[in-house]
Amino acid sequence: MVKSAAARAESAVRGASDDILPSANDVMRQVAEIEAKKAADYLRKKKVEETEKKALLDQLSKPSGLSEEEKKKRAAAVINRAVKNGLTEVQVHRFPKELCTDFGRAINQQEPGWEKTAGEIYDWLASATAEREAMTGGASRP
Repeated sequence: MVKSAAARAESAVRGASDDILPSANDVMRQVAEIEAKKAADYLRKKKVEETEKKALLDQLSKPSGLSEEEKKKRAAAVINRAVKNGLTEVQVHRFPKELCTDFGRAINQQEPGWEKTAGEIYDWLASATAEREAMTGGASRP
């Protein structure tokens, strides 16, 4: 059977385009490989983040080891920096809910006795506030 010139040209073009364009199976395989790599990267990063968070929680759940004087100096530095920047309020301390014995439930519900669930953080804040009240004659509470 003899092919016409047009048929031969069409066959050549089809053959050339088959070499240029990937098959649907090749495309799907490549997409699956890329998605699997992204998923593996995400899981790897997530594991590192979880490890870092656990280490931080372990560190924060133990006594800080700082003296009361050092704690005051650090708080004063934060407050003084805020004043220099023209701020009228500052967040001195923030902590994850996992450090509370009830995961922060009593604080969020504003239950009486919530301070018993916050441990060293509340103890420090209460002592700093009591000192300030004694010095100024004020009646503020943490």
